[in-house]
Amino acid sequence: MQLDHRLARVLADALRPEPILTVSEWADRKRILPSDTSAEPGPWRTSRVPYMREIMDCLSGHSDVTEVCLQAASQVGKSEVANNFCGYAIESCPAPIMLVQPTIETAEAYGRLRIQPMIDACPSLSRLVSDQRSRNGANTLQTKQFPGGLLRIVGANAPSGLASLPIRFLLLDEVDRYPAEAGTEGDPIALARQRTATFARRKIFMCSSPGLKGHSKIEKRYLQGDQRRYWVPCPHCDTMQMLRWGSGDGAGGVVWPADHPELAQYQCEACGTLIDEVAKLGMLDRGEWRAGATAHEAGLRSYHLSALYSPWTTWAQMAVEFAGCAGDPVKLKVFTNTKLAETWDADYGEQLDPDALLSRREPYVHDVPAGVQVLTAGVDVQADRIECGIWGWGAGEECLAISHAILTGDPSTAAPWAELDRLLDSAWQSPTGPMRVAAVAVDSGHLSQTVYDYCRLRANQNRWAVKGMAGAGDLWPAKPKATKKGQGRLYLVRHDAAKQAMYMRLRRPVGGPGSIHLPAAPWVTPEWCRQLTTERRLAATNKRTGEVKTGWVKTEGLRNEAWDCLIYAYAALHGLIRRGLRITALAARQVPAHTDAQPTARPQPERAPQPAPAKPAPPRQTGERRRSSYWR
Repeated sequence: MQLDHRLARVLADALRPEPILTVSEWADRKRILPSDTSAEPGPWRTSRVPYMREIMDCLSGHSDVTEVCLQAASQVGKSEVANNFCGYAIESCPAPIMLVQPTIETAEAYGRLRIQPMIDACPSLSRLVSDQRSRNGANTLQTKQFPGGLLRIVGANAPSGLASLPIRFLLLDEVDRYPAEAGTEGDPIALARQRTATFARRKIFMCSSPGLKGHSKIEKRYLQGDQRRYWVPCPHCDTMQMLRWGSGDGAGGVVWPADHPELAQYQCEACGTLIDEVAKLGMLDRGEWRAGATAHEAGLRSYHLSALYSPWTTWAQMAVEFAGCAGDPVKLKVFTNTKLAETWDADYGEQLDPDALLSRREPYVHDVPAGVQVLTAGVDVQADRIECGIWGWGAGEECLAISHAILTGDPSTAAPWAELDRLLDSAWQSPTGPMRVAAVAVDSGHLSQTVYDYCRLRANQNRWAVKGMAGAGDLWPAKPKATKKGQGRLYLVRHDAAKQAMYMRLRRPVGGPGSIHLPAAPWVTPEWCRQLTTERRLAATNKRTGEVKTGWVKTEGLRNEAWDCLIYAYAALHGLIRRGLRITALAARQVPAHTDAQPTARPQPERAPQPAPAKPAPPRQTGERRRSSYWR
């Protein structure tokens, strides 16, 4: 009798169904992180990323949520949510699964580097999925078959992969990197969604870091959902708040002492107390998701998560990276997208207001105001004149307009070039003494050979022939391009980066690093300000790659010489930086830029040039690479 009772109990235990698990419970029980692909190998712990628990559980088979959208930064664990969902579905809820990567190449890499190592490391998965070394074709880089279903890993640029079979579980990874069209079939996201139409209990998980505002697929979907943000308590006053980067106005966010971003802490928006990094995990444990929108698409939950919450990225690391973005809009865009998980607001199509610039004029006590450490000039060559803009630069690349001269005359003759020499060789009075122009960038788009000859004979004075190039890359090249033998050197500068930087700075209020000052001088006219605002950025999406490309377009019929001179003066500054100038450090030492020259007569802007013979060429030197005494 006793034996029969024990036998009945054993049979009952064997027949009892496994408890219904959520995705996070499955991951905590079954997921093993492999040592070759994980920074923290071993059993998965949702407690490491408590903000991911709700997101994962919404993807569980018994949840009434149909779709989850996650707009997130890098290094917060969003890809691991997709991996956990795949593992959970293979074992606990078998069905057809599709995981879409931006391209076929990234799909193959994801299958090889992320999915297969997960399967190999988890015994509960490896016994369900065929060995990749078998020859039955059930386990390839892009296909993983298991009892009751299969996992297909495809590229968004391959329409055949997106339209191959019905899918119950759909995972769309890094959607802002998808092409606008999959071949000739149309939107790849719409194509993939169509595969789930026959399943009433379907699940869709869409995640990505965002891109450009107005072009971001993930932001568009996020705004259609309930827009959830993760709220955490202050460890000092218990006030619940969202972690945010902060505006520098003392109202909370990441703060740090001046010039020491490595000491950054988080400031509570309620009590103002500084919070150390070590308190972050405790804050995350007590956090909760709160919806920000009541009206939203049924069955859709949307989440936003920045790197401020990441256990692998510290606030100090973010502050150091942000400080490194100063004056570089390209780096700032990457930081905004991948760390703050916000779209980059590029203001495409917007033009600056010239009247607003004119109203910002301010009187200068000296030719060169205090704080300016170096002068550079940009020169634009036209058919009947040469225009030269001289700009001063201080700490943090604070920028001050010093002079703009129009030197009339045929640039194919010596007269306007002699006048340019007199302007560039003259001294400008500053509170610390006379200063001279340290570097000059001369546009070689018109009369190229004349520009090459002029700059070649004055290379020891840092007068450089330049030509603008579109596209990404360093503003100033590592080395010049050789022109024809004996004709000098040409520097190909990435003017897109310079234009984006100056455009953003002209929009800023006056004062502080990166801002631009204009003097109350007769040459700062409405026309001159209009020339600074005549170009605007436009964006277009490449349908094949999905890449959003941008370009600068000048308003037809308007001049832009003042803008070009500013851009090339900024390029010349970066030419000096390439040669060793550290302008912020120089400003901190308060070293005069140049004090050993006596002031000379300076031509007034826009006056008629006086005929003069061309200056004799100075001896050619090889000292172009040596550091100039202007910032020693």
